[in-house]
Amino acid sequence: MYTTLEATVKNGRVVPVEAGRLPKTGKALIVLLTETANKPGKCLWKTVRKSLGWLKPAVDAATWQREMRNEWERRS
Repeated sequence: MYTTLEATVKNGRVVPVEAGRLPKTGKALIVLLTETANKPGKCLWKTVRKSLGWLKPAVDAATWQREMRNEWERRS
């Protein structure tokens, strides 16, 4: 199982945001992010908000599931 945790690097040492989440022993793969990667600009969020409409399904999931179950029940 993989665990993801947030941490900062201070004076060359990894300091977790939630100290209780670190195990006593184990292996780690560390990916260092730049400060700008953690704080996207306002213009990026405007672009994201414009695209969110594409994530809305055209059909209600509960209605679709009900219709599919009715089809399968008619087949048996």
